[in-house]
Amino acid sequence: MSEVEISGNIQINLKLVIRKSDGKVLCAQGEQDFADLLLSFLTFPLGRINHIFGENCSLGSIGGLYKSIAELNVNKYLISKQAKDRLVSPCISPQLKLTKPIFPILDPGDVDYYRHYVGNFGIHVHFLKAWDDKSSVGNCTRLNFSKYETSHESYVKGPSMYVATDDLVIAPLSPISALGLLNRFKIPLNDLKEKVVTIGMKEALSILKAGLTSNSALTNGLAHLLTEVKEEK
Repeated sequence: MSEVEISGNIQINLKLVIRKSDGKVLCAQGEQDFADLLLSFLTFPLGRINHIFGENCSLGSIGGLYKSIAELNVNKYLISKQAKDRLVSPCISPQLKLTKPIFPILDPGDVDYYRHYVGNFGIHVHFLKAWDDKSSVGNCTRLNFSKYETSHESYVKGPSMYVATDDLVIAPLSPISALGLLNRFKIPLNDLKEKVVTIGMKEALSILKAGLTSNSALTNGLAHLLTEVKEEK
């Protein structure tokens, strides 16, 4: 992945609960910014995810599908370059954006939509990025989505603390939920360790990628932060 794509300056503080015997992250506790990070994963188009991680991304059949479209001759097999762009480099819907996007590279602000009527056959809608040549779409009218755009500061509201398990099941954090997790894992207290970490864009993308390929998103995504825990075994 490029430096541009990991250059965001997010800093999210987490408390990890780790099983010392195997270094597995059982859960992570964080505030609203942590919850927003995980929930934002649900807003990402698969094509854009593959675009971010590039050709070396291992997303199984989705990766193969993406590569096959990316390599198609746009003039021979697709109706337009804009159609190909919508598939291989889509952006987040404007209705889903936050006031302060966690992943600025996916901000829909650099995308415009244009429409034009084709006789009695209906409307054609064109998806164009800010730097695209707009002369290719002919006599079109730019669509204004401002009245539909309702950006929010957060996807969640109080309580302000949340807990997520290794497979990214998220819930509000309370003494009862914490006790329930301990009972669920049935692990002796002397085999547990807490570790406070700060994650940034690099770790966020790593968790996202791990979540698409395994049920151990936190353990695999934050593996480089867990080395000292494994050494204590």
